[in-house]
Amino acid sequence: MPGSSRGLIALLVTLAVALIASAAAEPPDVKLISQGREVTLEDHLVPGKLVVFDFFAEWCAPCRYVTPLLERLAEQHPDRLALRTIDVIDWSSPVARQHGLSAIPHLVLFGPDGTRLAEGDAERVLAVLDSQLGGAVDGVPVARGGSGVPAPVWIGLVAALIVGSIVLRRRARPPAAAEPSAPPQPENSASGSPRIWFAVVRGSLDGPYSIEQLTELRRSGALPDHAPVRRRGDATWRRLDGVMREE
Repeated sequence: MPGSSRGLIALLVTLAVALIASAAAEPPDVKLISQGREVTLEDHLVPGKLVVFDFFAEWCAPCRYVTPLLERLAEQHPDRLALRTIDVIDWSSPVARQHGLSAIPHLVLFGPDGTRLAEGDAERVLAVLDSQLGGAVDGVPVARGGSGVPAPVWIGLVAALIVGSIVLRRRARPPAAAEPSAPPQPENSASGSPRIWFAVVRGSLDGPYSIEQLTELRRSGALPDHAPVRRRGDATWRRLDGVMREE
C-alpha cells in the first residue's frame, strides 16, 4: 500500500476516534433554574455531585467574570460538579427577597451528600470549591497536576476576585423630604411596555421601569433630564432626556 494511502487511513482513523470520544464526553451540568422567581435550592441538588448555586444579574459587572469561570469548571468536571444559576433580575424580585440578598455575585455550595459547605461572596465559596476539586496553596488557587483545572481558569479567577471586590451593594436611601418620591411601580404599565429600564435614582440603582414610568418620573421631578438610565442588556448608560427623545 502506498505511503500516502496509509497516511490517509491513519488520519481518518484518528478523526473517527476523536469524534467518538467527543460524542461520548459527558456534557457540562449547567442549568438556569430561576429568573426572579422564588426557588428552593435543595430541590435542585444532584446526588453524588458538588452543586454550586450562582445568584447573578445582567447588570452586575463582577458576575460577568464569576459565572463564566463556574461554567468552565463545570465543563472540566462534568461528573463531579453541577452549576445552577439564578437570575436575580433586580433587588425587588421575589428570589432576592426570599434569600435576603444584599450583594452579588452570591454563591452557595453543596456537597455530594447534600451538605451546605459554603455560602457568601465569590472569593469565600470558590476557595472551598477549589479545595473540593483539587486543593489550594495558602488559599491561592493554583493549577495542579491531575486537578483538571487549567491555569487560564485560575488566572481568570484572580481577575474575577479583584473585580468582584467592588461588590454591587444595595444602599439605603436617606430620607429626603424636599425631594419628590418615586411613584409606585405597577406590575404592568397602561400601554403594556416591558419593564426593562434601570435608572440611578438619588444615587442608587433602581428599576426595572417601563418607558412610561420613566416618563412619569421625569415629569414629577424624581428624575432629572441628565439622570443615567440603561436598558436591560445594554453595556452603556445614557441620559434620560436622550432616551426620551428616541422614544
